[in-house]
Amino acid sequence: MQQKAPKEVNAALLRARKTISRNAESAVINTIICIFIRQLDGSATFRKSKKTKNTIKMTIPETLRIGGECYDNSKIASLNDNLMREVIGEEPFNISKMNDKNYTRSKEARTNNGLIYLIKSFGYDFVIRQTKKAKLTERFIKITSIKTPLGVVVDLNRLIEIGIAFEKLVEDSFGREQTCEIGFDQVAQLDVPEFPPCCNEVSCPSIRSDSVLTNTCGTTNSCNSDQMNQFIQNSVQYIGSGDVPNEVYGQIQMPYYQNAQPVYQQVFQYNGQLYFCPMSL
Repeated sequence: MQQKAPKEVNAALLRARKTISRNAESAVINTIICIFIRQLDGSATFRKSKKTKNTIKMTIPETLRIGGECYDNSKIASLNDNLMREVIGEEPFNISKMNDKNYTRSKEARTNNGLIYLIKSFGYDFVIRQTKKAKLTERFIKITSIKTPLGVVVDLNRLIEIGIAFEKLVEDSFGREQTCEIGFDQVAQLDVPEFPPCCNEVSCPSIRSDSVLTNTCGTTNSCNSDQMNQFIQNSVQYIGSGDVPNEVYGQIQMPYYQNAQPVYQQVFQYNGQLYFCPMSL
């Protein structure tokens, strides 16, 4: 007969498991913010807060700017409702009726979920870790990998690695100040594995004709209709939709999940390959 472990051992294991889970949650969100800055030419402002012990700190920005749009905490949290209804298929909780403890946890979950929805709207995809539906608080959506618009899958270990490096960058940027702003130049210096090419690696072009892509630097790259059609088909395979997207004035319009607003992409050529990147409407 197998002997049961002492209660003290079980409690210690439970705490360790919670710490590991908490670290993964924080690191993934840190990486998502890093992607907004590094890949989408965004910037974020942070306010200094108490350091965490033995855990990775979730670095939530006071403001996040992407493509001329500014997101504060309230605006990010409001996107939680979109994620829960459109992606998860659940109705969001009414946090105004919660007690203080449940309100605090739900507020954190709403920010987490809002950031996940926001990165989804820029053409990224992810795998959601299956968890039980919460009874008293908003569900904290956990993801185990992110798929970039170029189809590259970043696994959880890589996400944690990037998230830890980003947390350190933010902490080191405060100095004696209470606030700091992180932009592309700071994030580009991180000692982390490179993301695939996107908006910051190459200037997004504007299409001057049906067959010529003109970059903002003035150089031109040509692509024929067969290349464009193949690119569209590849994009459809990545998005997971059975519908062929429409080409609209040299842009690609693709629904990225059911019952959601379409994502508009710009097409450009880099090192002989066709890529697409999110654009602001």
